[in-house]
Amino acid sequence: GGWGGRGTGTVAPEPMRVTRSGPPAALPEWQLLPLVFFIHSIYTLNALWALGSTIALFFLPTLAIVSLSVQLTLALLVPLSDSPAQGWRLRVASLFVKACTQYYPIRTICDSPEEYEKGTERGTLYIIGLEPHHVLPLCMSAFGANSILPDIARFGSCRCLATSAIFYVPIARHLWTWMGLRSASREVADSLLKKGNSLVLVPGGVTECFYLSPNTETVYLRKRKGFIRLAIRNGASIVPSFVFGQHRCYGFRHRKIPFISPERMQRLWRALGFELLQYWGVAGTDLPFRHPITIVLGQPISTTRKDDPSEVEVETTLAAYIDATKRIFDKYKDLVPEQHLKTLCVL
Repeated sequence: GGWGGRGTGTVAPEPMRVTRSGPPAALPEWQLLPLVFFIHSIYTLNALWALGSTIALFFLPTLAIVSLSVQLTLALLVPLSDSPAQGWRLRVASLFVKACTQYYPIRTICDSPEEYEKGTERGTLYIIGLEPHHVLPLCMSAFGANSILPDIARFGSCRCLATSAIFYVPIARHLWTWMGLRSASREVADSLLKKGNSLVLVPGGVTECFYLSPNTETVYLRKRKGFIRLAIRNGASIVPSFVFGQHRCYGFRHRKIPFISPERMQRLWRALGFELLQYWGVAGTDLPFRHPITIVLGQPISTTRKDDPSEVEVETTLAAYIDATKRIFDKYKDLVPEQHLKTLCVL
């Protein structure tokens, strides 16, 4: 099922075609809810597993040692593969991708499909900059293995970059890898682009969690030059994108640590790769609230490949990306029903 029609609004329409796509045939609810609950509760389940095994040391030491050994083996010793998932691993990953896409549901709006059609013919690589991060970048699941959304499938082989912290969690580290996630390091990103993969990332990263507000969308971009340099070094086009409705999928509360300044806390969160943010979903669990999510893919910003881009080139391209992100937000904040926050703050 497509989402037909043409976007209109108070901003003067751009001379381009707009496509909208949503999830096709649905999974039955009895499959959908357990799959989504499991994938979002996997960290809590691992924590409970570790806690239970530790407590069991005092009562059933042999069983506890076996349990902890299995957890550590899965977390650290079972190797991850850089190659795309195949066989049963691909089928498992595709099932989770479909379940997460359908659950909210996630849909896409593409402002310039003709540009992407031309890019596909030329073999253009893309770096899709999704904003904002929110509590968790739930929309990334739509970019996973065998995406069921046509506007995303057009990018071909796509890999999502995520904080390296999630790749130390048993079971989760393998599932994320099968779904197409990789560690967000410069070396990994360069390697993936050289192998012909497009990338999906959140430039603002976990820093944006520090500025979460129930009244304002905040993106942390003015100092984010790394993904711009990455794009120029590889001649990849940058896709400005904004995610609407994602802020409603979790409730949250900031937690302060006594005697630590906000600046030091922010540095700590960045070093850890996540913020110690209290958040909750349905009935206080990790299951997200079920609200529609819309990903708007803007017009790609082309780059000229240079091994050592100048600071001026980087600043100019970053400014173009920020301006495009603002335009997307202003154009669609009143057109997308699920968007309740109408103010965008760029830091």
